[in-house]
Amino acid sequence: MILLAIYSVNLIIVLYMFISTKDRWQKLISLASFSTKISLILLLFAYMKTDSNLFDVFFFYTLLNASGIIFLSYFLSKEDLG
Repeated sequence: MILLAIYSVNLIIVLYMFISTKDRWQKLISLASFSTKISLILLLFAYMKTDSNLFDVFFFYTLLNASGIIFLSYFLSKEDLG
């Protein structure tokens, strides 16, 4: 229970960082951090429930999250050049 509370506080801090910062790259980093933490929560629940469907959700969420972050960083780098 204490670990869940600490993890929740960590998520709130990352969300605050996302809202309060003005730099686009810092927002991207905090978004990636938040999404990674959510995927770890999904993995933990999938392991606790021993449900193969939750493992599939975790896998596809992580895959889409990583590809989304890569695409966002690509487009942000193109905007910085032009």
